[in-house]
Amino acid sequence: MRESIEDRVKAVIARYFNLPPSKVGLDAAFVGDLGGDPLDLIELGCQLEAAFNVRLSPSQRDSLPTIRSVVDFLRTRK
Repeated sequence: MRESIEDRVKAVIARYFNLPPSKVGLDAAFVGDLGGDPLDLIELGCQLEAAFNVRLSPSQRDSLPTIRSVVDFLRTRK
């Protein structure tokens, strides 16, 4: 069975922040809830680009503050 986009995004983010996937909620904010900073957003963006074979411009990356926003963005790209 294929993993959903949501599950794949959560797995990438959980790996990056060294968290169990069960602790990565859809409404978690990268900066506030997960403890990320602007550099983390750039690095995480690169990992998401590689995992999903997409390209994120800096403005697109900055407009994706939560896990849900990333999932929604990727769903529009598939």
